[in-house]
Amino acid sequence: MVFLARLAFVLCVCCLATVEVDAQSVATSTDSTHFDLRDVTCAEAEKFESRDRTFAGRLVEGAKVRPRQVDTTKGVLLFPVLLEGDEVWALVDSRSSGTLMSIAFAEAHGMEVQCASRRTKTSFADLPVGFVEEVQLEIPHQFAISAAFDAVDLSGMSEALGRDIAIVIGADLLRSFAFVYDGRRELIVFRGSGGITPRWADTIVYDLEGDTFAAEVEGRLLRLGVDLGSNSELLLARVIANEILGGRESYITRSVDASGSVARLKTYSSVSFRHDSFETTLTAKSIEQVLGGFDGLIGFPLFEGKQVLFDFGANQIVVAD
Repeated sequence: MVFLARLAFVLCVCCLATVEVDAQSVATSTDSTHFDLRDVTCAEAEKFESRDRTFAGRLVEGAKVRPRQVDTTKGVLLFPVLLEGDEVWALVDSRSSGTLMSIAFAEAHGMEVQCASRRTKTSFADLPVGFVEEVQLEIPHQFAISAAFDAVDLSGMSEALGRDIAIVIGADLLRSFAFVYDGRRELIVFRGSGGITPRWADTIVYDLEGDTFAAEVEGRLLRLGVDLGSNSELLLARVIANEILGGRESYITRSVDASGSVARLKTYSSVSFRHDSFETTLTAKSIEQVLGGFDGLIGFPLFEGKQVLFDFGANQIVVAD
């Protein structure tokens, strides 16, 4: 069986019934200027960082908002969106620094892919990356935007997931838009960052600092990032895993990244995890690749089946307890 270690990129170019939507605070959070790449040279594009990108668009408000059905059978968040008016599959990946569209989709729709000689790193390899201007992205009954997106070959990811992925919603969009995932009904709804107030009586709060939070793994306090594009419960940097799990029994699992490259990862069962009042045991994998200065990464399965507010723009994740 093939497991996805990380469906995330490090760019080298650098429900619903239980939430309350504050439309007034949302209205200003997306009133921004479109980042225009029209006159940017390829050399300048190599220095462009997607975190500086802003989006022009509109939010659906009030009673017109409708949640979307999600598919979590592969251990990640997949759901249908409209890209250039066509319904396609999207993946939510908080560790992809930018939103990425499929080069194959762009070419099939006659869209020009510019500066495709650049490269972007995946977990185990790298991919060519270009960018496409004026892409229309819509989540029906939630929001619609027009923006320039980076374009990469997503065929490896699509094959691993068994879905034809046309767009990866990355950290640039997730800093502008918060979303609630209702795991009981498998629904998702996006609002502007700061525009959702949970009404759950009991919650577990993950306060993010520099995209990380503190948690205990096997009694040791670590700084962990959140990788919603990973279907691994816990990924640990190899040096950390060796220090705290070195004497534990392990086994090898095969993992594939977005390029389709496969690696063999040392895997540990029943690893203790504690954050705030929440305690559980997870399956942990150790990875040699650099994790952006983090001790490890938590994947989507930690949140699967729960009710969760993800608001990366407000540096907070709130889970109904």
